[in-house]
Amino acid sequence: MHHQFASNKDVSSRGSRNEETLQPTVYLSKLPDKFPEGSHVFVVDPMLATGGTIVVAIDLIKERGVDNRQIKVICAVAAPPALTKLSEKFPRLHVWKRRRRGLRLQGRG
Repeated sequence: MHHQFASNKDVSSRGSRNEETLQPTVYLSKLPDKFPEGSHVFVVDPMLATGGTIVVAIDLIKERGVDNRQIKVICAVAAPPALTKLSEKFPRLHVWKRRRRGLRLQGRG
């Protein structure tokens, strides 16, 4: 089995929160129009609070042909509202949360 990895210079997306509406917005996306079939995508976000920004990021990835089971979210801190939102919107999504030593599978939708 051959694995190909893309660096963050090749594939990335950046977002922020609109100060008036408080909704997440994407201001830079270098994502491909379509990911190759069978691609696994890691989404790294240090802190999941409400889940709004990560939902936008995952929606962008899913629009490009990646299934929930192929997306892995890695974070340092995950608040319950974010985990609930991810679980409800993206069944079978894996969320890995940092703990004292290593990573722990936090939740699966």
